[in-house]
Amino acid sequence: MQLKAELEDLKSLIKEYFKVVSDLNKYKGNQHYKLKKKEAFIKINGLIKRLNQQVSEVKSFEKLKEKILIFIDEKTEYKQKVDLFDEIELNFQDVFLESDSVQTFDSKHTIPSEIPFTPVRLDLEEAIRDATNGCYLSSLVMCRRAYEGALIEKYKETEKSDPLKQIACKNCKNVVRANVFMSITELHKWAVDTKVISDKFRDVGFLVPNLGSGGAHPTEDFPRDQEVANIVVSTTLSLLKQVYSR
Repeated sequence: MQLKAELEDLKSLIKEYFKVVSDLNKYKGNQHYKLKKKEAFIKINGLIKRLNQQVSEVKSFEKLKEKILIFIDEKTEYKQKVDLFDEIELNFQDVFLESDSVQTFDSKHTIPSEIPFTPVRLDLEEAIRDATNGCYLSSLVMCRRAYEGALIEKYKETEKSDPLKQIACKNCKNVVRANVFMSITELHKWAVDTKVISDKFRDVGFLVPNLGSGGAHPTEDFPRDQEVANIVVSTTLSLLKQVYSR
């Protein structure tokens, strides 16, 4: 059951965070533990945001979430974190019991571990939920959003600048528009040219932005189709795995 598995992941992350906080309490200022604490913090926040969209019927999760947010707050003293950790462990039992009665939708798509807990992953998860729940057009749009977001992140990381371009007049070559953001198709071409995306995905990669755009704009002949949505989700998963593996 996906909900229970994600709750287990959250519980493990809380334990990981508490261990790092305890280590930092012993070895104050240690950069290794500071980095691990930041990584765990980001993962916990991302998972809580995702679970928020699934557990509206689990009333005990709100109480658990409030305590977790205080627990990971930088302003919370270590002694209070120790007390909260014990309370959170007990609250998890209530959430697990209540979540047994919640209906969830199983998906045929699995998100690769390479894709981090960022807004891109949240977009991707929404795309998968939409495809699973029969919202096929919105799934296409969220796939496009996820891929574009990942490409922008990668471009900034690689080129050390925003993905901007200058538009010049074809005749006089003077710049007519400066600092225009690159389109998703231009970013995809950049990713293939720089080997972020495999060359064999050069053509199939355009499937995501093209169908995502089609899903966002009303046309009579555009398919509201389960198979199309699942193909685009699978393609997006493959593309994002490459982006975050390089």
